Amino acid sequence: MTNPRRKALKPAEAAAMLGKRLGTLNNWRYRDYGPAYVKVGHSVRYFEDDLVAFLEANRVEPHESR
Repeated sequence: MTNPRRKALKPAEAAAMLGKRLGTLNNWRYRDYGPAYVKVGHSVRYFEDDLVAFLEANRVEPHESR
C-alpha cells in the first residue's frame, strides 16, 4: 500500500524539480513518457518520490577513464 501522505506536486512544481519546462512535462505525458503521475478529473499531480525514481532510473554512470 502506498503512503497516503506523500507530497503531490502540481505539474509546474514537478517541472521545476526536474529542471524542465512545463511544456516538456505536458509533452511527455502526451507521448506516454516521463515520470509516473496521478490524474483525478482534469487535475494532474506528481508524487515527489516518483520524480526521484524517474531521475534515478535515467541516471548515467560515466565509465572510468582508461
